[in-house]
Amino acid sequence: MVHQCGLEGQVLMALKYLVSELVGNITYHAGHGSGFLFAQYHPNGGYLDIAVADTGRGLRGSYIASPLHGDPGSDTAALRLALEGRSTKDQAVSRGYGIRTSRRMLVEGLGGSFFYWSGNAMLLNNATRDNIFELKDGTRFHGCYLALRIPTVAKPGFQVMGFVE
Repeated sequence: MVHQCGLEGQVLMALKYLVSELVGNITYHAGHGSGFLFAQYHPNGGYLDIAVADTGRGLRGSYIASPLHGDPGSDTAALRLALEGRSTKDQAVSRGYGIRTSRRMLVEGLGGSFFYWSGNAMLLNNATRDNIFELKDGTRFHGCYLALRIPTVAKPGFQVMGFVE
């Protein structure tokens, strides 16, 4: 993937951070099920699309299973907690900034797009939108699904460490 896309420097470091962080969340939070990683390079568009998904307990289920929080009441409330950096892991293990930091790095730093779906809550964040949607028709994703659109060339002055908390 790195070779095909010609990634190097700060974009390569960002890709490694994003994939490591978001795939690692499956290990720490899914609880069971399977994880999947898909990637597609668009050379004419200058971006790489990556999808990360699991069939685990979902974001709300991770909060419910955590002795630190309990049930946030809804999938949307769980998503808001994650965006605030409230981890379900023991704070000695992690500070819980993965989703928040990844989203900021990708959208603000690289100018990409970040989509997250768990239960009936969705987040779409890119240059023109930063919205949480709640699906009220019974449609749900059991587990977590993330779709990232990563530019293959960084914006001038982009530095990964400027986004790591």
